[in-house]
Amino acid sequence: MSEFIKIAERRWIDKEQHHFIYEKSYTPEQDEVLKRQGVDVCAVTEVRGREIHNRIEFRKGSSVAVVPCLHIAVLQVIHNPDSESGFEEVSTEEHPDLQQLLSPEDHHFALRSMVQCLIERGIQDTMLESFRRERETGKEPLDFNHLMRMQIVKALMEIAPDETKEMALFLLEYVTSGNLERVKTFDEDFHYVFLSPKFDFADLKRLDKICGGIRELNDDLKLDLLGKRKLPLWALEKLAGDEDLWIRTEIARRKHLPESLVVELAGDKDLWIRCEIARREDLPESLVVKLAGDEAWEVRCEIAWRDDLPKPLVAKFAGDEDQMVRRWIASRRDLPEPLVVKLAGDENPEVRSKIARREDLPEPLVVKLVGDENPEVRSKIARREDLPEPLVVKLAGDEDPEVRSKIARRKHLPESLVVKLAGDEDPEVRRAIAGRRDLPEVLVKMLANDEDGDVQSEIELKHDR
Repeated sequence: MSEFIKIAERRWIDKEQHHFIYEKSYTPEQDEVLKRQGVDVCAVTEVRGREIHNRIEFRKGSSVAVVPCLHIAVLQVIHNPDSESGFEEVSTEEHPDLQQLLSPEDHHFALRSMVQCLIERGIQDTMLESFRRERETGKEPLDFNHLMRMQIVKALMEIAPDETKEMALFLLEYVTSGNLERVKTFDEDFHYVFLSPKFDFADLKRLDKICGGIRELNDDLKLDLLGKRKLPLWALEKLAGDEDLWIRTEIARRKHLPESLVVELAGDKDLWIRCEIARREDLPESLVVKLAGDEAWEVRCEIAWRDDLPKPLVAKFAGDEDQMVRRWIASRRDLPEPLVVKLAGDENPEVRSKIARREDLPEPLVVKLVGDENPEVRSKIARREDLPEPLVVKLAGDEDPEVRSKIARRKHLPESLVVKLAGDEDPEVRRAIAGRRDLPEVLVKMLANDEDGDVQSEIELKHDR
């Protein structure tokens, strides 16, 4: 059983494993709101064998929020790179042995000194000073950088959310002072606060006022706000006009979007936003009709694929000027037979290929497409399992080897055609025949000695030769 023996600031967890903790607790005297909430700040150094880990713990009753401390300032020196080239930055993650340069006691002393300075100055005032120095110099302070600020805010939000919200809004207002460029620089420090469910709509309204509009926030933060939490209508309306394409895309993809915003985004300048709107299941018929006439074929394609597409629009798209739209229409399962006939004669072979793959294709059109001038269309027809034998025989003699290969792979093929295609001039056709499980022994032997190595390999693979 683990043994806890408190000697000064050290308490043992497991002596056999050389596992113990140094800790020192402080009351945040300068931060009255945290003090009133019963928050304590603890410097904790944990030693497990040769491993040393430093952290700051914010404690409130039984709740604990942790800030890992990977870097602790031990001392500050002036470095002249021109005359002192021997200095270089190294990481304890890549060189864990560097941790041993300091004893556990030294680690704890450095951590405790940092936490004590934080307490004596006050957490809020320390963050203010850090922001001020970064704002004036353009560089992150070494001793209290962006990562440390963000981790402390996150930890405080976990145990004292109301007080932390107030501090975050106060700090952001101070550090930006109406400068919108600073908003984008410093709002990331409070990322966790703004995404928290505890940060309600009223808080969002205050944030909007402080930063001169929610659209002035960092793009990453806006994307997270859209993706990870509920937003009021006024915020969605503002973000729907954002300059960033991905932010408007997130709005367009959002479920239960007010119709007024759907209408607005249906007229967006970017075609990809209009495509997202065209995919919406809740799209009003008036907007389906509007987007069916969109200048971008990509948008019309999205409309053409809708299950609820009105019949007049199906007919309209079957004659669309863009072959991509006609291809999408040709793939619709509910396509009326007159339109199937029309598209079977389309000038574009890709459209005719789509028709050739339809399960409901009338036999007269099958016959027509077997004689199509384009080999890709004939290849698609050759895949059909419902081909009458005369058409199978015809395609087995097609001038295009890809078509003959498709016939050679049919499940049910007359033996006479198997023999014929086994002697085809094209190795791909012979290879397709070699892969058949129903190949007569005489043909197995013949193809095992084929001049093409791939044909021989197929025989070895499928017939254990």
